[in-house]
Amino acid sequence: MIVAGRCVSSDRLANSGLRVQASCMGMGQAAGVAATLAAKSGTTPLEVPLPEIHALLREHGQIVPGKA
Repeated sequence: MIVAGRCVSSDRLANSGLRVQASCMGMGQAAGVAATLAAKSGTTPLEVPLPEIHALLREHGQIVPGKA
């Protein structure tokens, strides 16, 4: 089961930025991408390589932050 959106666990400071609609939509799309890639490869979302998730999100025009 994948859950996304306002059910995310965070500290008090981060939570203030996670309550906005854009964050919830981004988490939902990332969860959907992970589920899609897992279903296509016959595996679990946890086993899908993160670069594959990032690549599909970018293909769909989403902003994927790079490493700091």
